[in-house]
Amino acid sequence: MHILEILKQDEAVSGEEMARLLKISRAGVHKQIQKLRNAGYGITGTRNSGYTLLSRPDAVTPEELKYYLRRDGVPAHTIFYFQETSSTQDEAKEIACSNIKFPALVAAESQTHSYGRRRREWMSPKGGLWFSIVLKPEMSPEKISQVTFVASLAVCRAIEVMYGLSPLIKWPNDVTLNGKKIAGILTEMSAEVGKLNWVIVGVGINANNAIPAILKDSAVSLSTITGKRLNRADLLACMLSEFYGLYDVFLEKGFAGFQKEYNEKSLLNGADVAVDTGSGVIEGRVQKVDEEGYLWVKTAGAGPVKIIAGDVVRVERGDWAGRDPNERRQ
Repeated sequence: MHILEILKQDEAVSGEEMARLLKISRAGVHKQIQKLRNAGYGITGTRNSGYTLLSRPDAVTPEELKYYLRRDGVPAHTIFYFQETSSTQDEAKEIACSNIKFPALVAAESQTHSYGRRRREWMSPKGGLWFSIVLKPEMSPEKISQVTFVASLAVCRAIEVMYGLSPLIKWPNDVTLNGKKIAGILTEMSAEVGKLNWVIVGVGINANNAIPAILKDSAVSLSTITGKRLNRADLLACMLSEFYGLYDVFLEKGFAGFQKEYNEKSLLNGADVAVDTGSGVIEGRVQKVDEEGYLWVKTAGAGPVKIIAGDVVRVERGDWAGRDPNERRQ
């Protein structure tokens, strides 16, 4: 038992009672209380009443995460926490190959070499919410890209629940608010022929972190939009609660189980776009994301085209023929 499991926010707990439950001395209780205060916990204590927890810090430590995960009924995770790491994805890959209990969660206060799709650099300073979920599902490797859609929809739901906002999804892996990027998702896997070894879902959410001036036209933080500092562990627990609810549907019904909701939250519905598929640029108007998670674009010459993967840019119709979509990202 941890002292944080005993402390309460609505009533005082005596030092004697805590010492009995923890099987330590009163002096030991005082020492642990002081450590928690130094870590940012607001704890008051009176001689006659005992100790009361007044506030919790904005931290994604195992202690904080376990508190909120228990509160939201999220499945127990093996939690790994880093003040700083190169990337939670890199840490998660090592963990995925070890003999631990799954699911596992890797969280960090900051990352020095984080990345997104196509290994693009992702800036991950302190204040953001950077984490990876390690899963070992029994499913076809061909379906794993759709787990990205599960995570992006879970991020949308959590932001709606927590802050009353209405984020939208930019296929295939971004979440936006007011047209600016608020979160990104990266799903990676290890597989052999017909066999899936592990899946890692990496999520980066601009929570309390400052956005560099060079990115302010394309990205924004939740704290800027809400006008207040957020509790990141609380947000993470809510996101995971939504994620596992959707994940259960996905395991049973596939992406078709939440395709309608995903399309309702799509930033690209009816938008004119240029899609860089890696082998060429396709221009047209977005029709939908289908039951397999593919993007359908109606082109002027070839009719509807199914796009399996690519970088999408919203464009002004007729303004992009033959141009590189990386020139004007939105």
